[in-house]
Amino acid sequence: SKSDFISGFIIPGEDREPETLNLKSTCRTMTVLPFTDPSLSRRRILGFLQQFEYYDSMQVMPSVKSYKDFVVFDMFHRQPYAFSDVAQFGRGCAYDGAVDAPFITL
Repeated sequence: SKSDFISGFIIPGEDREPETLNLKSTCRTMTVLPFTDPSLSRRRILGFLQQFEYYDSMQVMPSVKSYKDFVVFDMFHRQPYAFSDVAQFGRGCAYDGAVDAPFITL
């Protein structure tokens, strides 16, 4: 219930427009599938979240700067923050869609 809700955050990816949360025209999805509606995924996830009474209490945070950034929750400040550690990302990443060959070709 809303009274049990402490905090909720939406942290957009680097592929999102900061003002609208739509996909950027330069993101991989839009360049590979240019017929994609850039607002569709935003409308779907926000439409889903709007079902819950705590939706209005959620905060939209700044986008991460890179898909390789890690987002952690700072318990002291009670909010998430992102930091970059490319080496750690590389050690834990089995497939990097931005540099590795695609699984599926169109």
